[in-house]
Amino acid sequence: MKNEARESIALFSKWFIVSTVTGVVSALLVFLMIWLLKGTSNVLSRVPGRLEWLIPAAGALLVGALIIGIAPESGGEGVPVYIMSVNRRNGIFKTAAALLKFPATVFTLALRFSGGIVGPLVHISAGCSSFLADHVFKRLKMLGEDDIRIASICGASGAVSAIFHSPLGGALFAAEILHSESMQYIDLIPALMAGVVSVMVSIFALESHPFVVVHAPHIIPAWHSFIWLPVVAAFSGGVGMLFIFFFNRLSELFRRIAPHQPYTALLGGGFVALISYLNADWALGTSTGVPEAIVNGSLEDIYTSFFSFGNVSVFLVILIAAKAVTTSITVGSGMSGGFTGPLIIMGLASGALASSIMHIHAGSIAYHAFLACGMAAILGAVMNIPLAAIVITTKIFGTSYILPALIGGTVAFALFKSKSIYQYK
Repeated sequence: MKNEARESIALFSKWFIVSTVTGVVSALLVFLMIWLLKGTSNVLSRVPGRLEWLIPAAGALLVGALIIGIAPESGGEGVPVYIMSVNRRNGIFKTAAALLKFPATVFTLALRFSGGIVGPLVHISAGCSSFLADHVFKRLKMLGEDDIRIASICGASGAVSAIFHSPLGGALFAAEILHSESMQYIDLIPALMAGVVSVMVSIFALESHPFVVVHAPHIIPAWHSFIWLPVVAAFSGGVGMLFIFFFNRLSELFRRIAPHQPYTALLGGGFVALISYLNADWALGTSTGVPEAIVNGSLEDIYTSFFSFGNVSVFLVILIAAKAVTTSITVGSGMSGGFTGPLIIMGLASGALASSIMHIHAGSIAYHAFLACGMAAILGAVMNIPLAAIVITTKIFGTSYILPALIGGTVAFALFKSKSIYQYK
C-alpha cells in the first residue's frame, strides 16, 4: 500500500509540474498571438485604399516563399499536424515548423485570409510542449519517451482552454479530436490540469477575455423550443458536410493549378484580393463583429453595406457560402488558418437561418437556443468532437443552453460521424 501511495504521489507530482508549465506557456502563446494579430491588422489597415486590395496577394507571396516554403508544415490548418504527430510520431513535432507557424498565422489572418486561431495554436502550443518534454523534462528524468505524447496533448488543451476560457472544453478538444470514440483518461486528466492552469493565467495574470463572447439571456428556453432542435442540428451538420465537400474539391484544384509554394499561396491571395475588392470584408479574416451581430440579431448593419436587395435570410445563406469559400481558399492554398472560428460563424448563421425560416424573433430565447444548437452541431459533425462541442458551446452561451448544445452536438455527430474534415484521424 505504501509503495502504491508513493507511486501515485510521484505520478501526480510529475504531471502537475508538466501541466503547470505547459499551461503557462499555452496561455502566453494565445495572448501573444491575439496581441500581434491585432497590431499587425492595424498596421496593414493604414495602407492607402487604392493599394489595400493588393495586400493579400503580395503578402501571400512573401509568406509562401519565406515561411511556408521553408517549412511546409507551418502552413495549413494545424490540427492535422497535431493528430499525425501525436498518433503516429508519439508526440514528436518538427520544432521549426511549430515556431514558424506563429508568424505564418499572424500574417495570414492579418492579410485578411479567412480562418481562425484555434487550429494553428493547437499545433504551436503542442509543438512547444513537445519540445519542452523532449529537451527539458526528459533530460531531468521526469518524463520517459512515451510521456512526450501526453505532454503535447497538454499543450493543445492549454491553447484551446485559454482561447475559450473553458478548461474542460480544451481538454476534451485535445483528447477527443485524436480518437473521438475511444478517449483515454491518461490523456484527459493531465490535459485538464493544463487547461485549468492556462485559464487561470489568462484571467488573473494576463487579464484576457475569451476570444468569442456571447451575451445570451440566462433563462432556460421554453419546452416547445426544443421540438425543432433535432432538425436544426441536422441542418447545421448538413451545412458542415457541404463545407467538407467543397474544401476537399477546392484543395484538389489548388494542387492541380499551382502545386508548389509560393505560387499556391499567391493564387489564394489573388482570390482574397478579389473578394476584398468587392468590399465583402465580413467574409475575410476572423470576421470580427459577425458573431456578435448574429447573436444580437443586428445583421442589417453588415449586409446593407454590401447589397441593397434581399433580406436577413438571403444574407445568411450568402454568409455561410462565403465563409466556406474563403476558409477553403485559405487552407486549400496552404496558408495558415484554422477551421474552428469559421465553423462557429457558419454554425451560428445556420441556427439563425433556421430561426428566420420558422419566423422566430431574433434576440428571443428560442433564437439563442437555435444558435447554440447550430454551433454545437457543426463543430460536432465536421470535427467529430461532440463532447468538446457541447462543453465549449455551453461555456460560450451559458449553462441555460446546455440542452440545445447537447441536442446539437449528439444528433449531428450521430448522423455524420463517418465524415471528418481531418482525414488523418
